[in-house]
Amino acid sequence: MVRIRDVHSLAAAFVLNALPEDECAEFEAHLAHCPLCGDEVDGMWAAVAHLIQALARDPDPAIRARLVSRLADRA
Repeated sequence: MVRIRDVHSLAAAFVLNALPEDECAEFEAHLAHCPLCGDEVDGMWAAVAHLIQALARDPDPAIRARLVSRLADRA
């Protein structure tokens, strides 16, 4: 069981699905009564969604060319 003062630190692990099953259930129960953690989790899920969208796009060809050039210069 997670102590109440520690449960607030579990938001990121919860969003990343990195909590053990018992801690996940405890955090979900905590979310039902803690708007602060709810807002934090919502913000993290939004950030994760933006990252997924960004990673799904093909990089700008000019940016890719600059990156390849810089890497070649270092080799």
